[in-house]
Amino acid sequence: MKKAPGFTLLEVMAAVTILAIGLIGLLSLQNQTVFLSQNSKDITIAALMAKEAYTEKEMELRGFTGLEDRPQALSKLYPAYKIEEPEVIPLQLPIGEVPPLPLSLIRVTVRWKTGGSEQIYTLNGIVAPGIYGEIGR
Repeated sequence: MKKAPGFTLLEVMAAVTILAIGLIGLLSLQNQTVFLSQNSKDITIAALMAKEAYTEKEMELRGFTGLEDRPQALSKLYPAYKIEEPEVIPLQLPIGEVPPLPLSLIRVTVRWKTGGSEQIYTLNGIVAPGIYGEIGR
């Protein structure tokens, strides 16, 4: 008796198993890509919100007015993100025999929840409040 050409059931099952393992791997990569994309979006929004709050505090320290005339704040567009009140920490930088340069450290923290855990983004920056205000005079 002659064998008919074609694949045996065992060969087909082995091929389907290998294909299934490959597809499961691809699906898990897609899931990871979606997670990382959302995480990147969250960090970008938090960074923009922190920069906005930092700039407002810096302008306030430099004596600028008219902050209420600006466009809508990001905190109103993204209520899930909470901006803590920016911290202003005075610093003194001694420079030889010259009087110390007055500096301020501004620290802005943004918090949000993702997947049941709290995420935190902190922006630190140093500003010399009195310097730029006197250059233009």
